[in-house]
Amino acid sequence: MLRKLLVLSLLIASFVALPALAPATSVAQSPERSSSPCQGPAAESVISALPSQATSELQITVVYDNVSTEPTRLVADWGYAAVLRYDGHTILFDAGDAGLLFNLNQLGIDPKSIEAVIISHENHDHFGGLQSLFDAGLKPTVYVPCMFTKAFKSDIGSQTKLIEVSDVTEIVPGMRLTRPMGCIVEQALAVDTPDGTVVITGCAHPGVVNIVRAAKEMTGRDITLLAGGFHFFPLDDSEVLPIIAELQQLGVQRVMPAHCTFISKPTAPWQAAYGDNYIPAGVGATYTVPTPKS
Repeated sequence: MLRKLLVLSLLIASFVALPALAPATSVAQSPERSSSPCQGPAAESVISALPSQATSELQITVVYDNVSTEPTRLVADWGYAAVLRYDGHTILFDAGDAGLLFNLNQLGIDPKSIEAVIISHENHDHFGGLQSLFDAGLKPTVYVPCMFTKAFKSDIGSQTKLIEVSDVTEIVPGMRLTRPMGCIVEQALAVDTPDGTVVITGCAHPGVVNIVRAAKEMTGRDITLLAGGFHFFPLDDSEVLPIIAELQQLGVQRVMPAHCTFISKPTAPWQAAYGDNYIPAGVGATYTVPTPKS
């Protein structure tokens, strides 16, 4: 069933993803809320939007992306997935596509160590590798927006524990999901570190600026790092630069753009804006959020 959903998701994405990006600047600046009703039970761990006191270090390893740090060893393909190690926990944010399990093994990451999987939105290049984990006998808890299709949720729920997210939801102390938002419904992850909040996005369909604002409101902290897909690839520099400027005005200190942020376009605007605070991504890239010096 999940394989059939991959095809259906690809067809849907081809019709709706790009038109939704047309007014990119206005999407970034105008708060967008989903009008889709939630079906099924709410998440088990909904919490109030209060700042976390967690002081754990966060390590991000990109395990699925359009480019690879080691092309002869790791699969590069359209999609995104990142393994997060935080306070003794291992979480998978998005699941890429067919090469996920291969990349995990090549990188020496034991798939059995993955406790939970967060699916940002219902596009095949972000959940396609999930079935390979199930086929390997793994049963991580899976967090999805409650607005996902009934067929998708039913299939996942038949294979492992499924948690439907409708509001701010804690995964582990210091690691929280934003409420789902957008016309293409998407959730992002905010992780508290000693240096501030790290925000991780899948494609940022609701607008990356909107997601950053939501994370800041939720945590009450500065954004030390913004990582993941920002869905800028159809845009030219004249459209990208104002959004980068707005992110800087919101206090985003570092960026680690990946996946749909660009395809083969130069990363010059990001590097020019952030300098040494631009963190290269790609399959195999690992970054540990620095701990402030006392």
